[in-house]
Amino acid sequence: MRAHGSKTFVLFLIVGAGLLLPNAAIPEVAADIAIVDALNEGAVIPSDNGTMMPSANVSIKVVVAASFTYDIVSNCTFQVLSNSTMNCTVAFAYPLRYASMGPQPQYDSSLTVYVDGFLTSHVVLNWTGIQSGFQTNSSDNWYLQRCSFAVFNITLRAYEVCTLEVDQTLHLVSDYFDFTFSYAIGTGKYWAGNTSETIRIEVEDRAGLLGLTFNPQPNRTENPAESITVAVWSCSVDYFDSFWVGFTAKQYEYHRPVPLWYWLGPVGIAVECIVVAFLLLRRRNAAL
Repeated sequence: MRAHGSKTFVLFLIVGAGLLLPNAAIPEVAADIAIVDALNEGAVIPSDNGTMMPSANVSIKVVVAASFTYDIVSNCTFQVLSNSTMNCTVAFAYPLRYASMGPQPQYDSSLTVYVDGFLTSHVVLNWTGIQSGFQTNSSDNWYLQRCSFAVFNITLRAYEVCTLEVDQTLHLVSDYFDFTFSYAIGTGKYWAGNTSETIRIEVEDRAGLLGLTFNPQPNRTENPAESITVAVWSCSVDYFDSFWVGFTAKQYEYHRPVPLWYWLGPVGIAVECIVVAFLLLRRRNAAL
């Protein structure tokens, strides 16, 4: 009978301690756990800082298909000008894709360059291969030093506009919570004078995204069809505050983490109750 009473006493204390543990209602906290998949592209840089780029037009079409498969087609046109006849080397950054956690994701791509309508060959160099010959802003180098570049030569005649065109296709699959796409509008500041630039990004959602946001706020948005959203930025680059324009697609729901402090208090009380129960039980058994 004594053994039965002891077991009942211990069970009562353990159950009581368990009631002090957190229940299923988990509080909201400020930080979210979200692994973000990001793709950056753009960055057109001249070797001569006296070369001007008075205008640029970028059109990017993005199709998001099942399983969050992205097909991205970019057409970038740049009007380049110089006050004197000269040779100039231009570097255009290949896309840079990275994830905030885990293995770095990959993509398939192709890139072609045209100068005044003629297909032009290029070489591929990394940041080490170009940094000594190109003028950049050191604050942007965190991005540029991780890129590879399509590097090609052009001949400029005094006061004659030269048209550069870079066409690019990308294919990738994203299985992260969010996918962020950004275009580097800010490298227009590497050219002499001011650049008037228009960027148009069209996103066709065939996958059923949970959300789509553009950043910074575009000058206008359009919805030519239920599944298509178009964002347009038109600006003078020298007076544009952001280095990037682009969008974030929300692909999966994610949950807020449970803060450590939420568990420490109740767990500590529960452990203390169990220890006290054990000591009281020993004292009771010794007295009997």
